Amino acid sequence: MTGYTQAEVIGKTPRILQGSATDKKVVGRLREALIQGKKFEGKAINYKKNGTPFIMYWRVVPARVGKNTKVWIAIQREGVAVE
Repeated sequence: MTGYTQAEVIGKTPRILQGSATDKKVVGRLREALIQGKKFEGKAINYKKNGTPFIMYWRVVPARVGKNTKVWIAIQREGVAVE
């Protein structure tokens, strides 16, 4: 979807997909949801490896053991192409 290989993204954060048109308010809402241990749904313009912008829709949910969040599960999909 993004043009990056598995080796290029291991150990990286999704921040590598952000760029000038990425809505910082949406990223801030995601950050707050993660801090508070809540689920998040949103969309933002991200960028492929070759610089092509695209709309990313995503849902992030915490996976808990008891009251402790152990990992986050993110489901992402590409939306309509951005011009």
